[in-house]
Amino acid sequence: MNINYLVLFNILTIVKSSYAEHLNEGADENEVIDVRNETVNDKHVVLNEKPVDKDENEDADIENLVIDEHSVCIKIEYLNVFEFIDLISEVKDVETDYQKEVLIAIYTYFKSQIDQKSLLFTAASLLNTDNFTKMVDPDDNNKYKRRGLLRIKDSCNYKLLTKLSGIEDYYNYPEKLEEINTQTVCDTIKYYGYVMKDNYTVRNYLRVMGEGDYGLIKDMPDVVNLVRLYGDFKRLFVL
Repeated sequence: MNINYLVLFNILTIVKSSYAEHLNEGADENEVIDVRNETVNDKHVVLNEKPVDKDENEDADIENLVIDEHSVCIKIEYLNVFEFIDLISEVKDVETDYQKEVLIAIYTYFKSQIDQKSLLFTAASLLNTDNFTKMVDPDDNNKYKRRGLLRIKDSCNYKLLTKLSGIEDYYNYPEKLEEINTQTVCDTIKYYGYVMKDNYTVRNYLRVMGEGDYGLIKDMPDVVNLVRLYGDFKRLFVL
C-alpha cells in the first residue's frame, strides 16, 4: 500500500487544522458543520444531489442504544487520526501498520468527520474483509464477483464504480478492486455515498448492497455482527 504512515499523519494534521479554521470562520461555537461534498484530485464532486428522508424504521438494536446523558461527547474537530484508530481498536483488533494505514485512508477521505456515514462504512469494511485481510471471494469464479471493502458485485455495479471513479476502469479490470490503496478507498467511498443516498442505516446498507431485507436476514451472523459493531462504534463516539 502506497501510504507513508507518519508522513501522511503530519500532512493530515496540517491540512485538517487549516480546513477546520476555514469552516469555522464566523460560525457559532456550538454550530455543527456537516461536510457532505468531497474533493478528490482537485475535482469537486457532489455525491448526493437528491437527499432522501431517513429510514424511520432504523434497526431496533441501533435506535435503542442508551447513551448516558452525562457522557462527555468527543469534540470531533479535535479528534486526530491516532485517537480515531485507538477508539476503533477498542472493539475491533487493529494491530498492524497496514491495517492502520487503511483506517488513515478512510479517515482522510471523510476529512475526520466522524458520523453515522463514516462509522457505518468503517464497520462494514472491517467485517467484510476480516480486518482488511480478505479482499475477494476466492470460491467465486464470476468475473464480477464480490471484491473490495464493500464486497461490490455484478457488472452494473462495477460499471457504476468506474463512472464514479473517473480514473480507474473497474469494469474492464475488475481485479483492481482487490487492491487497497488510496484510489480504491476513495472510489469505494464515493460509490457508498452514491448508493446510500444520505440514508446511513444498516437496513438501507443491506438493501442497496444486495444483501436482502433486514427483517428477513437480521438473525444471520454477518448481519448480527454488523449491527453489533456499528452499535459499539456509536457508543464509543457518542453518536
